[in-house]
Amino acid sequence: MRRDQVFDDSYEQLKDISLESWKTNFTIEFHDEEGVDEGGLTKEWFELISKGIFNSNFPLFLQSEKGYYPDPRSKIEDEMAQLF
Repeated sequence: MRRDQVFDDSYEQLKDISLESWKTNFTIEFHDEEGVDEGGLTKEWFELISKGIFNSNFPLFLQSEKGYYPDPRSKIEDEMAQLF
């Protein structure tokens, strides 16, 4: 994954995996970085992907006083439905 493109890279890597594969542990590698994923890289990836998912410039979710809700700008189209 490229840190500055973690949402896009994650989507490309995960969009076609099987349902069974979602039940296994992922191994995270960041582009041009050395490191062994013993949990720290996965934790960091979850933090980065969460920021990407809830980024107000990306039309998936909006924040309200009670939390997040689907952004009406996201119009349910094939691509947006896959992102959800």
